Amino acid sequence: MIYELTVDTVKSMRAPEYLELIAGTLTETWTDGHGQLVGSWVSDIGQLNEVIHLWRFRDLNERHRFYADLSQRRAGIEEKARALEKRRTSTILRALMDVTPPPSSGYVYELRHYWLMSGTTPQWAKLFLDAMPARKQYSTVVGLWAAEGDRGNEVYHLWAYKDLKERAEVRAAALRNTAWQAFVIADTPLLDEMENTILLPTRYSPLA
Repeated sequence: MIYELTVDTVKSMRAPEYLELIAGTLTETWTDGHGQLVGSWVSDIGQLNEVIHLWRFRDLNERHRFYADLSQRRAGIEEKARALEKRRTSTILRALMDVTPPPSSGYVYELRHYWLMSGTTPQWAKLFLDAMPARKQYSTVVGLWAAEGDRGNEVYHLWAYKDLKERAEVRAAALRNTAWQAFVIADTPLLDEMENTILLPTRYSPLA
């Protein structure tokens, strides 16, 4: 099983228009051999004007079939979509834990993207997973992934909160937990760079 995170940076204030344009290819039910949409979001705080999708595939062959089909489905809108895009990035991801959807809908999401010191991804992932019992007392991580290929020193983790107030309260409470404090102390030397983005689900998103 592999995942793909696609980030379409669109022209300023054009994200709603862009989403409406590609809506048909997000709401269709994909048959066997075509992958699955896990989540669909627009950025709200952090990197702005981004439309973000998380896809899941059995393997790279299924991903290839998916995009071959997608190109046909978008044939009539591809030129319009490209005119709204400034750039598109795609990252192939390997799940380091199972995706755990929140228990209901109506959440805001936080995507955290870390660049680790070279060769430390396994060490960092073990620290993170070992600390999860302590962190889950406050909220549960939705997913954790490592980038594949030449971006192997990058990891992503996704969190869900009812609102930004809950996020602030949860993070403050977790930092008072001695086990989570120990993780933060241990993981800091392994971090080279970090960024986070607050995401709002689109109406097409399975993670809502």
